[in-house]
Amino acid sequence: MGINLPGQHQIVLGPRLVWQASLAAVPAPVSFGFVGLSVGIALRVSQRVWLMPEVAALTQIYADPGYSSNVAGAVGLQAGIGVLVDP
Repeated sequence: MGINLPGQHQIVLGPRLVWQASLAAVPAPVSFGFVGLSVGIALRVSQRVWLMPEVAALTQIYADPGYSSNVAGAVGLQAGIGVLVDP
C-alpha cells in the first residue's frame, strides 16, 4: 500500500514473508520462516527511477525441528535499499 507524498514520493507499507535456508548447518541446510511488516519510502530521483530505503520487522514462525533463529520469540529488524526502474 502506498501513501502519496509531495514531489511524487510515496511511503510504502506492506506485509513481509521470508523463507530462509541456512547453508552453514551440517549435514544439510536448515530452513526458517519469518513473518512481519515493512515500511519504506520511494524517493523519485528521475522520470523513471526511484530509490527505496526500507525497514522490516520480522518474527520467526517456523524452524526445522531442533533449530531456532536469533529472533525466536522476539522481533528482528531487516534494513535494505532498492532501486526501482520504470522501463
